[in-house]
Amino acid sequence: MTRRYRKWLPYEVAALGEWAGTVPTAEIAERLGRSAKSVDHKAKAMGLSLRCEWHLEWCNGCSCWRTSVDADTGECQVCKVRHKMQATEAECTALYLALGPDSKGQRGGVMPGKRSNQDSAPAEPQRYVKSGAPRSRAAVLRRTGGMAPCQRAKALRNGPQTAPKGA
Repeated sequence: MTRRYRKWLPYEVAALGEWAGTVPTAEIAERLGRSAKSVDHKAKAMGLSLRCEWHLEWCNGCSCWRTSVDADTGECQVCKVRHKMQATEAECTALYLALGPDSKGQRGGVMPGKRSNQDSAPAEPQRYVKSGAPRSRAAVLRRTGGMAPCQRAKALRNGPQTAPKGA
């Protein structure tokens, strides 16, 4: 059984000649409605190379070779983003300097829109305790009296537990 192949139409041959070397093979095949293998065979028969060559352009902003550069400014996308960030930073700095000394978020100060905690006393930091019993080093040492040093250290880390049998 022989397989029937669809003949290449003149506009397909012209499109392949135009796109060869600039458009990837898979995309050419998709655009023409053919398989990648078919596109490869026809390009080889026409003497065309489907290998895409990179076209690099010089960026005046960062002094690097880039794949795309804006025709108007001569700068790449990275430089455009850098300029935008610098403009935003300058705007934020100007707004910060326009604030009065009372409005600036000073360390320990009150941020605008927040409640002041000056009336209440500072809260004591709470320590995490694994069990309900208070953790006392003396109680742990009494409980671990006959343990080896490594077991004693483990008991101190794990907090109060029931005493091991035989201790």
